[in-house]
Amino acid sequence: MELEYYQKTAAATIQDNPTTEEMNEVIPFLGIVREAGSVLTELKKKIRDGKFYYGFNERITDELGDVQ
Repeated sequence: MELEYYQKTAAATIQDNPTTEEMNEVIPFLGIVREAGSVLTELKKKIRDGKFYYGFNERITDELGDVQ
């Protein structure tokens, strides 16, 4: 495949997703919610697996650090 052909073909797939000021304000909160979901997933695993869920303290520490 020739580079020029690839570049033209790839450029045709560029998505135009204009953001509004309102969206720019919401997007960071969506990221926080996603990270909070990761914390809850680790907690769910701990409740489900109990003492057999090894590494919980390290994983929950990492996930809580992501939420900050």
